[in-house]
Amino acid sequence: MKYQKTLSAIFLVLLFSFSCEKNPTQSVEYGEGDDYEIYQVVLMDCFSETEYLVILNDSTVLSSIDSFQTASFRERFPEIKDETITDFITQNEERNRLKPIQDIDFYVFESDYKDNGQETTSAYLSSVGYDVDKTQAIVEMGVICAPLAGHGRLIFLTKIDGEWKISGGLTIWVS
Repeated sequence: MKYQKTLSAIFLVLLFSFSCEKNPTQSVEYGEGDDYEIYQVVLMDCFSETEYLVILNDSTVLSSIDSFQTASFRERFPEIKDETITDFITQNEERNRLKPIQDIDFYVFESDYKDNGQETTSAYLSSVGYDVDKTQAIVEMGVICAPLAGHGRLIFLTKIDGEWKISGGLTIWVS
């Protein structure tokens, strides 16, 4: 009887210890679709050669381009459609929480950042605006390198042979 209670206790301990373990192969839920393809292209273009750890804002920012910036953007990229700019403005009326971006290992979300002494830079992304056919896109990205140094850019992308390519950008703020 004494051994039976001991064996029962050991069995229960083992049962609970196995059921409480975290799954070490638990998969990450990456963001999908054109937005995340664009985020990947833009971040890789800007940071793929850096040794800094990029601290990325967890949510999109609310872009508020003004009429002067819109006119400058249209002048620089005459092929941009009005609907692309209109959709960009509409999409940036609300913030959206970002999911992890696939195939990029040089960033961490701001909420997950733990200072380990590595040199860092901070970045943010806006929501993406598209034309109706999703062949053009606009996204804003800001980079802050130090407390008073950084820049923000509107980036124009086009979809060529099924892949998003950066066509150019316009600096919209510098500090």
